Amino acid sequence: MNDSSATGKSAWLRLVILAILASIAVIILTPWGVEVGHDGVLYMAAAEGLLTCRGISWISGEGAIKPLTHFPPLYLSLLAAIGLTGLDIVFAARMLAATLIGINVFLTGWIVARTTRSEGWSLFAALLVLTSPVLLRQHLRAMSEAPFMAFSLLWLMSMGAYLRRPSHRRLLVACAAVSGALLTRYIGVSLVAATGIALLLLGSDVWRRRFGRAAGAMALAYLPIVPWYIRNWALTGNATNRVLIFHPPEVARLKQGVASMSAWLLPEQVPLWVRLGFLGFMGILVLGAQVLICRLQTRGKASPQDQNAIHTLALALVGMICYGAVLIASLTFFDAATPIDNRLLSPIYLLALIYGLVSLWLVQRRLRLGHGFALSLGLVGAALVALNLARSAAIGEQMRGEGAGFTARRWRTSETVDLVRRLPDSVEVYTNEMLGLSFLAGRPVFPVPEKIDPVKAQERAGFPEALAAMREDLLGGEAILVIFPPLSKMVEMPSLEEVAGGLSVYQETSDAQIYAAPGFEPLP
Repeated sequence: MNDSSATGKSAWLRLVILAILASIAVIILTPWGVEVGHDGVLYMAAAEGLLTCRGISWISGEGAIKPLTHFPPLYLSLLAAIGLTGLDIVFAARMLAATLIGINVFLTGWIVARTTRSEGWSLFAALLVLTSPVLLRQHLRAMSEAPFMAFSLLWLMSMGAYLRRPSHRRLLVACAAVSGALLTRYIGVSLVAATGIALLLLGSDVWRRRFGRAAGAMALAYLPIVPWYIRNWALTGNATNRVLIFHPPEVARLKQGVASMSAWLLPEQVPLWVRLGFLGFMGILVLGAQVLICRLQTRGKASPQDQNAIHTLALALVGMICYGAVLIASLTFFDAATPIDNRLLSPIYLLALIYGLVSLWLVQRRLRLGHGFALSLGLVGAALVALNLARSAAIGEQMRGEGAGFTARRWRTSETVDLVRRLPDSVEVYTNEMLGLSFLAGRPVFPVPEKIDPVKAQERAGFPEALAAMREDLLGGEAILVIFPPLSKMVEMPSLEEVAGGLSVYQETSDAQIYAAPGFEPLP
């Protein structure tokens, strides 16, 4: 990984090739389509609503049109834009995923290339993104993490360019990237904060001008989502479909987050205490590198190239800290159900990857470490790429063979879905998989009432009445109950006895049990 001019056509061409390979890989690995979970169904329903002039909405089990407010509008709008070509929305999600992984591979490599002026380091960064199982999984889902990471990288690149040579145009590009991230995920507010902090701490003007510029940039970045908040409030009385309730994350979920991060560098088969110790050791190394970097800056020994690297490191670090702080605040006050897993942590992973590589390059450069360090680093890098490839190969094999989510083979060939499709319109259907079954069967489906609100971690108001109304329909011979296992194992769902008591098993398929009133024959 010796320094060389990496910003010319050679580095650009190699990064483009890696990006194209990444896009092709996603296409090859998704013959069943990208994974569509519960959130993905809502995204696709809202995208189809845009295409059919229904608006950004989804259709509930009783056929009511409900505005979508839980997510910002940009990701579903991108799906709808691709759908304008006549492509199926599921296929549009697959094409968008392939495009985004190519963009993220290229942008990561290009940021490292512009920072280090080293083609070797830039290609290594792109290769780590290309082979990372953490990032691959996020690009194989119909979710908003992949576009959010693309906007985060654009922000990092444009803010770095602004700090290198300040101009209104560069700052506007950075604000646009932040707006894109915020319109993709509400947690994009972390980048609004990161922009303000970066302009305050890394600017070279007097403090009064720094404050003014930071405030202006934050307001400009935040402004585009304000009409969306107003629209949501006008339609539902809530700007983001979230309620302020204090529910700090449990220790178990915090442990889950730490375990996920430690598994980024070591196999999951390694005991957790070993992975935690290794994570702590890496933290000490990062801290030592940061101390060295700060000393370079304060003593005025940083060359323009070193200063550029220091800015990249500072931006990545501020971005990670702000994202983590907003995440903890969200879990504490707004959302009690979201697990702290790789999906939620993937933007931190990507910024940490850039931070680690640029730190190593800067330490190697300043300490003038020789071939022994380069050889050791190359061996460790090769081992990490090999580990990533093994993990990614397992993910790819599973996706290519069976798929995942509601687009998986088992759902596409489901006996239950086929049976529900053949039911007369007069027969109502209740199920614990309302979104997935309605998405696949193409008909209204009613949900089994949830006993616990997973977002608020409280019992839902009106649950007894909703349960009684459902059971009246079922016992009256007007509906069937489709239960996909498990039901009672999910904390928010009632027990099977509560929902199916007094009913008979009408049919047991390979993937579900179907209950009906004794003697009721749903199919003629």
